[in-house]
Amino acid sequence: MVGSFITPYLQKEHDVRVLDLAEPTHAGVEFVQGSVTDPDAITKAIHRVDAFIWLVMRSPQGGSVTD
Repeated sequence: MVGSFITPYLQKEHDVRVLDLAEPTHAGVEFVQGSVTDPDAITKAIHRVDAFIWLVMRSPQGGSVTD
């Protein structure tokens, strides 16, 4: 959920790729389905990128929760 807030701002100047369990709602975002706990998903998500940003929330605030 926290990434949803910053994505439109990043898209103004950058190509954006998202690694997440759920597909992003923003158009024009490259999506890699997976978890940050999966090394293969991380490898796929950061392939040929110049930089990455990892955003997390301490506790859900109306978003989805996965155990």
